[in-house]
Amino acid sequence: MEIEKDTNRVSNILHSVFDEKLKSITATKDSIDYVVFKLNDKKVFDKNYWGMLWVIDCDIFSNLLSYSRLLSIPEYETKRHLIDYLNKKYSDVLGERIITDIADDYCDES
Repeated sequence: MEIEKDTNRVSNILHSVFDEKLKSITATKDSIDYVVFKLNDKKVFDKNYWGMLWVIDCDIFSNLLSYSRLLSIPEYETKRHLIDYLNKKYSDVLGERIITDIADDYCDES
């Protein structure tokens, strides 16, 4: 029961950070199942047919991950919460082809 409360707290904290940092983000279908996420008309993420969310703007993504380090939350948990957040917030655009993973290998997090 205590673990569930902690998980909900982490989720609430991260979702409020995402709300603040990504409040102006828009999602539009580029083609059949490809979705482009933009923040202030600048491309931030691309989601392909298979559900992979490609990070385009590494600065914004690294900024989001910095909160996980600040809160001592493992990076994979922050990514999982970001996937959940985007899937819920943009379910009308994503439809059945939801985000399943994040590709950020080329972002330098040093």
